Amino acid sequence: MTTSEWIAAISVGVQVLLFAGLMWYCIETRKLRIASQGQLEALQTPCVTFHAAPRDATDAVLDMGCAEGDMILDFIAGDAVLINIGNGPAVNISYTLTPMDNAKSRPDGYVSSIPPRVRCSVAVSRGILQGHRYDCRILYGSLSQTRYETRLTVNNLVLTPPFHFGKAS
Repeated sequence: MTTSEWIAAISVGVQVLLFAGLMWYCIETRKLRIASQGQLEALQTPCVTFHAAPRDATDAVLDMGCAEGDMILDFIAGDAVLINIGNGPAVNISYTLTPMDNAKSRPDGYVSSIPPRVRCSVAVSRGILQGHRYDCRILYGSLSQTRYETRLTVNNLVLTPPFHFGKAS
């Protein structure tokens, strides 16, 4: 091999190494971008649930009404209350309460938005929920267009397990 051929071969080798380094840099930068997006989303994640107050201690200990749980729904003027316990605003909130017993009512509704730490009265009366068991599903979005879901059970006005919060499927 002549000197010019050696120089050309070394030049190609250096270019291949530079290209491999550039590809590695791009992959690592993409990982950082995804991680930072996740952190930013976590700072602005809403979490909507029903507002509740501590239950009478003796009722909670004795599981009165066959309802296991320490929190009982809070009402404003007889209507249930949604609250955003997350860090970011919740938008396009829809809720559905499906009876798990012989209740005839299937309350559902829509709220346009709830800022963080704010309560919102909804048209679900105390009388509809009292004495019945409901599976509650609340769907809502964040400002980044991510959809979330909260699932919980209300048994005779008591929030009972399981409570599930996560991205909507």
